[in-house]
Amino acid sequence: MSPLIRLLASFIALMMAMGIGRFALTPQLPHLLSEGQIDLTAAGLIAAANYLGYFVGAVDAMFSRRPEQVRRRLLGGLWLCVLLTLASFWANGFWSHLVLRFGTGVASAWVLVMITALSQPLAAAAGRPRLGALVFAGPGLGIFLTGLLALGSNLLGQTSAALWLVYAGVGLAMLLGILPFLPQPATTVAAAPSVAGSGNHGIGRLGVVYGLYGLGYIIPATFLSQMANAQFHGQWQADLFWPCFGLASAIGVVLVSLRRQHPQGTRYWLMATLWLQAAGVFACLLGSGPGLALGVILCGTPFLACMQLVMQRSRELAPHATQRNAGLLTACFAVGQLSGPLLAALSSHFSGGLQPALVFAGCGLLVAGGLLLVRSLLPKGFAQATAHPLLSADKRDTQQHQHRADNEVEAQLFAQQHDAERDAEQRRHERKHRQVRRQITAQQPEPGQVTEERHHQSLEQHTGHRHGGQADVGDLAAEDRDQQQANETDNQLIEQRQGHRRFRQARSAHHHRGCPP
Repeated sequence: MSPLIRLLASFIALMMAMGIGRFALTPQLPHLLSEGQIDLTAAGLIAAANYLGYFVGAVDAMFSRRPEQVRRRLLGGLWLCVLLTLASFWANGFWSHLVLRFGTGVASAWVLVMITALSQPLAAAAGRPRLGALVFAGPGLGIFLTGLLALGSNLLGQTSAALWLVYAGVGLAMLLGILPFLPQPATTVAAAPSVAGSGNHGIGRLGVVYGLYGLGYIIPATFLSQMANAQFHGQWQADLFWPCFGLASAIGVVLVSLRRQHPQGTRYWLMATLWLQAAGVFACLLGSGPGLALGVILCGTPFLACMQLVMQRSRELAPHATQRNAGLLTACFAVGQLSGPLLAALSSHFSGGLQPALVFAGCGLLVAGGLLLVRSLLPKGFAQATAHPLLSADKRDTQQHQHRADNEVEAQLFAQQHDAERDAEQRRHERKHRQVRRQITAQQPEPGQVTEERHHQSLEQHTGHRHGGQADVGDLAAEDRDQQQANETDNQLIEQRQGHRRFRQARSAHHHRGCPP
């Protein structure tokens, strides 16, 4: 099957799982609040439950490496997104929505991690890395679709329950359309390479950056519809902000995918998107219609582009650990997202608004960009010494594995050298045994051959011991061949040990120098 078809199926899978399964709560919040099912503080807790589920799903996906595990979680996540969205039709009140949002968080994390792990190597193998980047525009179009459906539901005067039913029907149609064309883990997920060949320098710091990004973007992304509804007093214009947010995020992915490739270009683009989004969060503090519109542009455009840049940066730092690092980064992202709604709930409870939470979120985005900038200015040794310790256990495991492998190689080389020395000693012993046997045979002739022996001795004296000389020459040639073979074996073993020692020294120097930022 064409890789283009599988990448398109991956695009639609993210469109459904993220746009509908995960972000459908945002356009529903004004309806749930107006119907009296929840208040603003409860809305923050429900959103936090969704992101807690997202964290649980990401951690679980990080340890799912066998093809059957990947396949099971991908399909299970897609079906759960549809079924839990359908179950929201009957939900009423705080606890039912909280449990359902937790489940959709787990399911959407499974889909995101597995689609990332399957689609990106597929695009790289097909020589279409830009198409792999465009897969991340799927959630943006999913948000755009949910926003348009919410706008239509508001114009028709429908309730939140009816809108949940519409979301579930659209999600089911999308899922049934892509099931035969999803990427196959059996052909795209390879066995994990030797840990000695894959570095993870910088992934911990990138996880901190991604966590701060999750904290920074999630407050406007979760409460944008509610802020617009409060500004426009429930009029239909308020429902335009969420689909515009999704459309801007899809356009941002396209723009970033068209950039020129540069060794450090991904990091610089990531810094720019983080600071641009910080400006958008601060613009939401203006509270007016133009301020919210500016926030939609500045927050929405880099929203998914930042996600795509983080995943690409992780592949640059550790190209052979795509799924594992995608799960780790998604877990860090979920921690930041979980902190955002909790912060919003505290802000709403103590100040009656979201302004303190927005200030905190914008500052987090500024710090995230600063971490990337500081890494480029610090010396390599200092940057490595101050790296985040998230992967310290993995680093110790890697070093222990390397030491065990080195010891095994050394033991094999010593065993080969011991066998070669034993063979050489055996050959020397056999040569001495032959020499002694010839001497004994020459000194003790048979009785009937004494006269003949003397005749031969005189003949040998006359001919200059020609025959004996030929025998001695043959023995010496055999001894020379044996000695030459033993020397060659010893030289090969010495070269192997020296080569292994140079390899260990080079690798140790590489670890001390660290990887480039």
